[in-house]
Amino acid sequence: GGILILILGFVLIRNFFYYREILLQALLPWQAEHARVAANELIVVAGCSFTLALATVSNSKWLQYLSTGLFVTFLISLILTQSRGYWFAGFFSFLAIFFIVERSGKIRILSTAIVLLSLGFIVANIIFDDLFSLIINALSDRFKSIGTANTDNSLQDRWLESKTVFGHVVDNPIAGYGFGVNFTRKVLFYDFFISTSYVHNGYLASLYKLGVLGFTGIIFIWINIFIKGKNLYRKVTNDYVSIIALTCAGVIFGMFFVNMTSPQILTFEGILFMTLATSYLNTTSANE
Repeated sequence: GGILILILGFVLIRNFFYYREILLQALLPWQAEHARVAANELIVVAGCSFTLALATVSNSKWLQYLSTGLFVTFLISLILTQSRGYWFAGFFSFLAIFFIVERSGKIRILSTAIVLLSLGFIVANIIFDDLFSLIINALSDRFKSIGTANTDNSLQDRWLESKTVFGHVVDNPIAGYGFGVNFTRKVLFYDFFISTSYVHNGYLASLYKLGVLGFTGIIFIWINIFIKGKNLYRKVTNDYVSIIALTCAGVIFGMFFVNMTSPQILTFEGILFMTLATSYLNTTSANE
């Protein structure tokens, strides 16, 4: 637990520090608008889920207030990454936690939602001062770009990449090609072709690199993490175990969605979380 808190705290402080440094170095408004720190996003999502679970489960008033403030801070950090896939991961992680918790937890989440939004706005306005309006405009444009695949070069690139990779998967669906085999795809923005082994869609990446058996194994592990986390939360009376179990269930549910745009089987954070969550839930469930 202590190690988890240290990791979450380090990533949170570092991301805010880097973001402020980028803003201070900005000479033109557009440079401030495009400022982002897209690093360790899944850890930030885990921080949001952990603090939300802590605020929901804890019976201590001061711990509820502390975790609520930390949740707002992690949420701001997640928004400032401008990583649309991880925005969805965070949203669905919160949604999973909301539906898993008991009625009193749902009421607590809903009753504090307005306060969280207000506090987040105030904190962001204090920290970023006159740059706040530029940041809001940039985030608004980023949010509006969701679903505009016809005008967003990055989304078009990923769509063409997915078509190319799917063709390779059809040619060799059982064994896959392994982690080091490249394929050729076109980069629309620069209008040239590149050779790469990186696949943005995690489901296609699993099929391409590990084949049907590897893909099935990963999906089975993820589903198992979600089910065990949900069941363990509802079975135990220990608040600490409940919070960790709820966090595991929430984060893995969010990973199902971000995996469509950022391959969690290829990221250090994704593999680390899957390994730690599986180990913790299996060990704790066996001892209960």
